[in-house]
Amino acid sequence: MGRALNILLLAGSAEARQIARGLMDRGYRVEALVSEMPRGSVPMPMPFTLTDFTDFRPLVHRMKGFGAVLDASHGFDAAMTETGFAAARERGLPFLSLRRPGWSLMEDPLWQSVPDVAAAMPIKSRQIQ
Repeated sequence: MGRALNILLLAGSAEARQIARGLMDRGYRVEALVSEMPRGSVPMPMPFTLTDFTDFRPLVHRMKGFGAVLDASHGFDAAMTETGFAAARERGLPFLSLRRPGWSLMEDPLWQSVPDVAAAMPIKSRQIQ
């Protein structure tokens, strides 16, 4: 494959671990940035750095030496995606973002919508009994 591409992975999802493992198995060097310490029973398969994503300027410097940025952050971590994209653009790096398919509440017949926690309590009580 020649010289391996260094990939900076914006991680925070189970998919990030799977993507990292697949890339490393193919000879890519992968490092990850995370916004909080990893959780779960599957350890991070690559080196990672706990990172503050409130300002893109430090990330621009951190991206030096990488050939691309791959965003596999958690779906609720918009700051990581936005800040990572701004830093990659400033650095002139390709930025690829994992997008998950949408889902509908109507797909699960057990899903119930309620206006607030108080309205959910009687439902939860019936399920526990």
